[in-house]
Amino acid sequence: MSNLNILSRLIESRSDKDPDEIMNFIKSELNTKVEEIIEVLNKEDDKKNLIIGINTKLKNVEAIVLSGHIDTVGADEEKYNTNPYKLTIKGDKAYGLGIIDMKCFASSIMDSIEELKCKKSPIILVLTGDEETNLYGVENVINKFKELNIRPKFTIIGEPTSFEIKNTSNGCFEYKVEVY
Repeated sequence: MSNLNILSRLIESRSDKDPDEIMNFIKSELNTKVEEIIEVLNKEDDKKNLIIGINTKLKNVEAIVLSGHIDTVGADEEKYNTNPYKLTIKGDKAYGLGIIDMKCFASSIMDSIEELKCKKSPIILVLTGDEETNLYGVENVINKFKELNIRPKFTIIGEPTSFEIKNTSNGCFEYKVEVY
């Protein structure tokens, strides 16, 4: 399946309503092409996350980690010039819900599995299903990494930030303000 076909399927999936559909598609596409796939359910809400071993089993390994999320927020379809749930190509641009954040990343990795396998390095693809809502997936995946003794050499997160490569995380601060 080509990158655009994969991307089209990812965009058509209503990951804002049911991220399981998209996770099941990814699992079915990669099942015979990778060493191992572990599904990690969030304890808090039962949403799926995937840990996918490329050139490696998922235990006692140091690996390069490719990470991203696969869920999207819902679209107000009336505000779109194209159908947000359908890949639309106009000129040299592609349109669809989640195309940049982060379905292009997932489709590119899925389309490049054979090339990644040729590298022979242990690579782990992590896809979480709840980044747009509550971020439980990341915490549950980290706990699974600890349980399986998976040690990242480094992590590449495929989410664009001002279209620049960053070597740090944007981070997050939370404040509670009380006004009397």
